[in-house]
Amino acid sequence: MLALVAYHCRHINAHLARARSLGTRHEDCMREWQRLVRYALTDARAHNHLLVGTIAACLQRQDVDPGLLHRCLQSPP
Repeated sequence: MLALVAYHCRHINAHLARARSLGTRHEDCMREWQRLVRYALTDARAHNHLLVGTIAACLQRQDVDPGLLHRCLQSPP
């Protein structure tokens, strides 16, 4: 489980770093910069959702109280 968490964290960081670095490479074309940043942020968001699900599954396997888990995830029981 921890290896999967680390995997998602690496990908989230890579996508965010790519989004940050795109500004210097596409200064001349704002539309292209916006398009590429949106892709990078969407990819980071997808891995973030997978990361949260992975951590939730890990906690669930460790018998964390379901009510507490729902509150932490801000989801209905």
